[in-house]
Amino acid sequence: MLGNLKLKNLSKLINLNGKTPEPTSILIVEDDELIQEQWLLSIKNRPNINVETSSGIRSALKKVEDADILILDWRLGEQSGETILARWLDFHAGNPCVVISGHVTKALKEQLLLSGVFNVYEKHLNLGVLNRTVGRYTREVRAFNALKVQRQEIATLRRSVFYLYCISLSLVVAFFASGNGKEIWELIKGILL
Repeated sequence: MLGNLKLKNLSKLINLNGKTPEPTSILIVEDDELIQEQWLLSIKNRPNINVETSSGIRSALKKVEDADILILDWRLGEQSGETILARWLDFHAGNPCVVISGHVTKALKEQLLLSGVFNVYEKHLNLGVLNRTVGRYTREVRAFNALKVQRQEIATLRRSVFYLYCISLSLVVAFFASGNGKEIWELIKGILL
C-alpha cells in the first residue's frame, strides 16, 4: 500500500494528534571505521532517529531485532553479511534494508533484491544518495507504524462497540422478558446515568 503513495503524501497519513513520533532506529553494519563514520555523519542530522553502529557480525546480530532500517556492508572482513540479512528478514521482512558493497555483481544484486533488500549500492556511493534513501525509508517506516497504531485503535473501538451492543441487547431482552418492566427500566437508567 505504501509503495503506491507519493512520499510527499506520507506526512498527511501520519496523524499523531500533536505527539512526537517514536524515533526510527537505524542500524549501520560496516567493518571499516572510516566508512562507518562517513555513513553515520551523512544520516545523523535527520530528526527523530536513533542510529546504532556495528563493525562485526556478532554485535550486529544482537542489534538487528531492535532496528527499523538496516544499512549493511555485504563484506565484513572475510565473511559476507548473509547471516545478518537472514536474521533481518526473519524479524523485519518488509522493512527497508540497504546493502552497500564494493563487490556487487549483477547476479548478487539480483539475488539480494529478490530476497527482500530494498536497494543495493556500490561501496563508493554519493553520501547524499544515502541520506535521501534513509530519509525516504524513515518516512515510510513512520507512516507504516502510524497505520499499525490506527488499526489497533480501530480494533479496540470495534471490540468496545461489540461489548456495548451485547450489554444493550441483554438489557433489552431482560426488559421485555421481565413481568415488571418498570424495575428493569430503573435499573437501566441507573447503569446509564
